Amino acid sequence: MPKPTNPAQDYANLDIYYLSFADDDGFKGVCVVEASDGIEAVKKAHRLGINPGGQVMITLIPREVHDKAPKRLPFNRLMDKATLIELGGPVKSLREMKEEGRVELHREVTENSSMVCPDCNRTDPHEH
Repeated sequence: MPKPTNPAQDYANLDIYYLSFADDDGFKGVCVVEASDGIEAVKKAHRLGINPGGQVMITLIPREVHDKAPKRLPFNRLMDKATLIELGGPVKSLREMKEEGRVELHREVTENSSMVCPDCNRTDPHEH
């Protein structure tokens, strides 16, 4: 017989992921989900109907960073750029950060992120 789960303990075992979607036409949206790993976060976005397709940049957000943030982005909701601006979320693309000379931030984001290509996002999300 399976052991009963403790919701508080289950919550503590999930990580927070910021998923940013883009394709050749540009930015498609962002969502924040809780999952056991980045690929599960992409799959969860599919299940919730908040994955618009395209390439996905998966960024792990440390729970302590999220919990201390003055403004938190809502979970399990696809957000466009206007909504991100309204909610105080990050709205610069990696390319824009690099062009503005924000090299350290660009490096930090890319080192803590992974990607899922558009084809894999459509069929079987996994990292390359």
